[in-house]
Order: sequence, then C-alpha cells, then structure tokens
Amino acid sequence: MNSTKIDVIVVMHKMTHQKVRAEEKKGAIPMLDGTIQQVYDVVTVNNFDNKNSLLRILEKWKNGNFGNIDEDHNYFWSLQDGEVGEAYGKLSPAEEAEFIKNNFRYMTQ
Repeated sequence: MNSTKIDVIVVMHKMTHQKVRAEEKKGAIPMLDGTIQQVYDVVTVNNFDNKNSLLRILEKWKNGNFGNIDEDHNYFWSLQDGEVGEAYGKLSPAEEAEFIKNNFRYMTQ
C-alpha cells in the first residue's frame, strides 16, 4: 500500500508485456486477477495525480477487457519516457500463450 506512483506504473507496464506486440520488452509480470486487484487496491488508497486514468485502466482489466492493451502499454511507456519498445498491436492467443510459457515457466508447470 506504500507503493509510489512510479512503482505502480512500472508494474502495470510490465503486466501489459504479456499481451502486446513490441520490438523490445524489458521485464514481465503476469497479468493475473490477483495482481490486477492488488494494484487496484494500491491505487485506490493513494492520491496519485493520474489516479483516475490508472483506475480506468485497472477497471477494464478487472473486467477482462484488453481490447486497447496496446494503448494502455503506450500510456505507461510514455510516462516512463520510452524511446524503444512502443507497442504496435496485440498478441494472438497463441502468441500470448508462448510468451507466458517463455517468461513465466512456474505458471505452466
């Protein structure tokens, strides 16, 4: 609950990597319901200047809506002054499964 805005942005950015197409991705955190809820809880109790935007994105994710996940990624990417790795689309279900297999081995065992 004592996470900073930057901590939240980094976590949410890394969560999007599971679902987006980008030339370069640094880090990955599984996009799991429990993780989404934890981040939502942190944002809810804090007064970040972009709290409403973060909550809107988290609400979509909580509802399983990842239709604009590439735009969500690029929002976090721009907040971190991204220069390489802008998202340019979404992974197919098969590509996402491969990403999970390659990055979260403990989840596929």
